[in-house]
Amino acid sequence: VIGGRVICNELHRQGIMTLRQVVLDYKFTRKYLTPQHITGYHVWSIWMVRQMRKGKFVKFWKHVAGHRANEIAYIYGERDNKLCNRVEH
Repeated sequence: VIGGRVICNELHRQGIMTLRQVVLDYKFTRKYLTPQHITGYHVWSIWMVRQMRKGKFVKFWKHVAGHRANEIAYIYGERDNKLCNRVEH
């Protein structure tokens, strides 16, 4: 588990997100989100990961996290085009 990023860690565990994407998400979270944001995220995301391990909501989170990963990579200069909506494998 990297930095408490529950959903991204699960997507990485399932082979959907790369380790680099998870690390950049953690870096972004540490820089821009407060402990209160993270606590609120954990309130619902831990339950969500339990559902994802049953095969529920995985496509949805792959879509959302893919866009977020692309945006974060763009912010950190690791992507030229933030409009790409594909999660890299």
